[in-house]
Amino acid sequence: KAANLKYIHGDFFQGDHRSGLSGLSSEDKFDCIHLGWILHDWQDDKALEILTRVRNHLSVDGILVLTEIIMDESRVDLKAGLSDLVMLLQTGGKERTLSEYSALLQKSSFSLKQVLKSDSVRSMIVAVPV
Repeated sequence: KAANLKYIHGDFFQGDHRSGLSGLSSEDKFDCIHLGWILHDWQDDKALEILTRVRNHLSVDGILVLTEIIMDESRVDLKAGLSDLVMLLQTGGKERTLSEYSALLQKSSFSLKQVLKSDSVRSMIVAVPV
């Protein structure tokens, strides 16, 4: 049902990071939060802050879904490499390997559960709170 979905827009970095995301109260908890092509815009410190803020709003049994390009661990991937260069030049961000996403997730109290590959360059990374 559409009533069960909530689109939230705003600034990931507005307000105190301990309170979570702007526009939500600390009591707002969700079963699933999806960040679609968000983290690649940011360097690790900012990506970690986003994940930490999001973590504040997941229910105990909730899941986090990230839709991102996952670079090969060798970082030698033409399509992802071009996107990585664009991210660096436009936003200061970067494309990441699965081990880099896993490290960010661990630092923000998540555990990587599953990666769903698609026919496109983007994949879905599923994580749960720990």
